[in-house]
Amino acid sequence: MQNMSRFTWQKLRRCDEGAAATEMAILLPVFLVVILGIIQMSLLIHAKMLVNYAAYSVARSGIVHNGDSGQMRRAAAAALTPLYADNGDVGGLTVGFLEALGRTVAPVSLGGIDIEILGPDGDRFSGDYDERFFPEIRPYGEINGEEDQEHLDENLLTVKVTIGYVLSIPLIDRILSPFAPIPHVVIGSTHTMRMQSDPTTIELEG
Repeated sequence: MQNMSRFTWQKLRRCDEGAAATEMAILLPVFLVVILGIIQMSLLIHAKMLVNYAAYSVARSGIVHNGDSGQMRRAAAAALTPLYADNGDVGGLTVGFLEALGRTVAPVSLGGIDIEILGPDGDRFSGDYDERFFPEIRPYGEINGEEDQEHLDENLLTVKVTIGYVLSIPLIDRILSPFAPIPHVVIGSTHTMRMQSDPTTIELEG
């Protein structure tokens, strides 16, 4: 009788161990995906914050440098340097800045950085040239009517910064971007500022 009870107990224990192993085999991959997903989402939130700051920096650079595209690219690269720097020392930040600057001429689908000027609106284009004209800049206090309001609106520089954020967490990269040759997520931000510099023509480089 005692031997039979011992046999029954051992059999039940083996069943419990088998059930636990099966549950672990099912739950472990799910748990792993959840943990990796949380890590990737935190990185995406950080990237979005940097893109927001990059849009601000690009607009700020544009209004004080007469809309110079080179200055705006450098402003975007400086703001996005933390995304590409391996560490926080001078060497790492320099490498990160240069990589970000190089990405300003790469397509977003390959992890590039795109800077688009959205305003003044397209009606301000002249002839066959990719140009936007800013009329005489006047303070907001000199608004006397609808015409003056339109005049001030023409001095609003609106830029959009878009990046192809390359996903770095294994498994999650293919879940979020299954078909792209380089797994990435497109992140964009728009910012508007009023021109602070002299009236100028902005030449957009295509």
